Amino acid sequence: MKKIGVILLLLLLGGLAIGYYLYNKPKTDYTDIKAEMSITATELFNAFNQDEPKAMGLYQNKVLAVSGAVSLIEKNQKNETVIYLASEDPMFGIQFTMLGSDSLNYTKLEPGNTTTLKGLCVGFTNDVVLTNATVQK
Repeated sequence: MKKIGVILLLLLLGGLAIGYYLYNKPKTDYTDIKAEMSITATELFNAFNQDEPKAMGLYQNKVLAVSGAVSLIEKNQKNETVIYLASEDPMFGIQFTMLGSDSLNYTKLEPGNTTTLKGLCVGFTNDVVLTNATVQK
């Protein structure tokens, strides 16, 4: 019975160690990685809005360079900068969670500016969501 308790404790500690590692794993920096495709914010949003399964097949887990007008800049609950590019829809658009290491490039952006942001497309809620984003150079 004592062996089972020790084994369970070791499994629990191993699981906690793996969880801690994954939670604190550094984010992938896409600054020097070439985008797999370039697209406008309106085209990307319309693709997801019209046929989400098809768009997921085309864009999910791909590094995209998306051009458009900045509509909003805010901080999320993790204090990460989130930049939204406008689409033709007045409520929704393209959401980029920015890499902190690229802050010198994106702190100059303001709503209304036109820019190209690059990030990993992870899906669609009401906005198309891209993470680990940087300003396209």
